[in-house]
Amino acid sequence: MTMKSKLMIFERAGQPLRLETCEIPPLKAGEVLVKNEYATLCRSDISTYLGRRIEKSPTILGHEIVGRVAALGAPTSDANGFTLRVGERVTWAIYASDPSSEMSRRGIPKKSPDLFKYGHEQVTPTSTLHGGLAEYTLLRRFTPILPLDEQIPLPAASIINCAVATVAGSLRLAGELQGRRVIVWGAGMLGVIACAMCREKGADEVVAVDINPERLEIAKRFARRSCSSPMLQH
Repeated sequence: MTMKSKLMIFERAGQPLRLETCEIPPLKAGEVLVKNEYATLCRSDISTYLGRRIEKSPTILGHEIVGRVAALGAPTSDANGFTLRVGERVTWAIYASDPSSEMSRRGIPKKSPDLFKYGHEQVTPTSTLHGGLAEYTLLRRFTPILPLDEQIPLPAASIINCAVATVAGSLRLAGELQGRRVIVWGAGMLGVIACAMCREKGADEVVAVDINPERLEIAKRFARRSCSSPMLQH
């Protein structure tokens, strides 16, 4: 029996999303079918819908996704080399690319010529189910996949592969934070996450700077100090 999935199609800026149904194709080697449990919309998705960002269309918006493995094309390993299991809760990178490509070997897999980005690809007769606003996501070969602890709340888990990963990458480049003073300029989603991660990494002082008082109130839960002025005061 052929499985099907509902999906919401984005066609162009300002128009309502269109509900459609498509068949789920047979899985190829290395592919993983995930039943989406939770998806959030990134600022890039909002910008696309509002016409501030041009995206290939029609498409399925949403790359911040958490789901459960529904089927495996073949025994497939996660990013740590462990075998994935049906029913396991997972998240994944927003991209898939050949790890043997030159750019991947240089540590820049998202610049590989075969790059595939979830939530940003065009829906075609042979390529679909690659965004969060659908019942299922079909993970392509070479997608880094990570299992998630069941205790992580879904709203928090859904942003791991985007906002959290972005901050983690920047802090990896920043180096050792133990005993250092950190200033986070902007207390939006990434800024608040940066405050939390810097504090966990042992920063002696974390200062959040923003002109939005509501954002600063949230940042205070994680930062040790906040500044309401867009300019730091000495």
